[in-house]
Amino acid sequence: MDENISNLHDIKVKEPESEDEDPSNENSKQASKQNDEVVDEHVNAMIGGLEEKLDAPGTLLIEGKEEPGHYTIRVKIHDSVKEKMDELLDTKTNINKGAYNKNFQKKFGDLFCWYLRDGYKINVSTKFMDNMSWIRLNKYLRGDGKFGTLNQDTLNKLMIEFVLSSDRKKLNGNKIRDEICKFFYRARFVSLQKGMFAVKNLLDSGFDLDYFQIVKSWPQVVIHCYSKKHAKPKKEGSGAATTGQN
Repeated sequence: MDENISNLHDIKVKEPESEDEDPSNENSKQASKQNDEVVDEHVNAMIGGLEEKLDAPGTLLIEGKEEPGHYTIRVKIHDSVKEKMDELLDTKTNINKGAYNKNFQKKFGDLFCWYLRDGYKINVSTKFMDNMSWIRLNKYLRGDGKFGTLNQDTLNKLMIEFVLSSDRKKLNGNKIRDEICKFFYRARFVSLQKGMFAVKNLLDSGFDLDYFQIVKSWPQVVIHCYSKKHAKPKKEGSGAATTGQN
């Protein structure tokens, strides 16, 4: 978040006191303000500690498994860290977890389109950026629709490249004021990045990739990799490989 915007957002205009205003009201306001500051410091400390844990060895557990028709990669957050993340979420009231899921996918899609535009001069129509979801993206990755001018092989390659080369801080966004939301966006992206490193290692070992599918991204990452010797899965809505809601 831009620091100047943050500071302006925090400015509070004090209403002039009336002559007969109860002094206890002002004391109550001051106590409330001090309590909010204590809560903010506590939340920021929790976020800082969790951010460090994300980069610590053993926090993100990676598993690869050959399964009928595809190779599955899973990235799971260690239970002790996941518990701390749940505690962080509990500091918020009236949280809309569904919005967190949907908005992360939309932000991810926006960043990918900007990556194509800035890195490769590939302009992508806004229709691909609006309402992006794993279901839509998976459709393009497996070749059931065309993502602008990109063919299936190029799209899969550039998607892997984008995730591996991008900085998690790009998920912050100037319009996002919720620090907890920004942290969870970064955590999701780091987990997905670990999964993509596993995909790259699989390719380096000789796996002949046809396409991959992001089946899930939270609270664990699940990626299915299909080789060119295997048939494609069923159409959207007919099989697990096409779900990818979170």
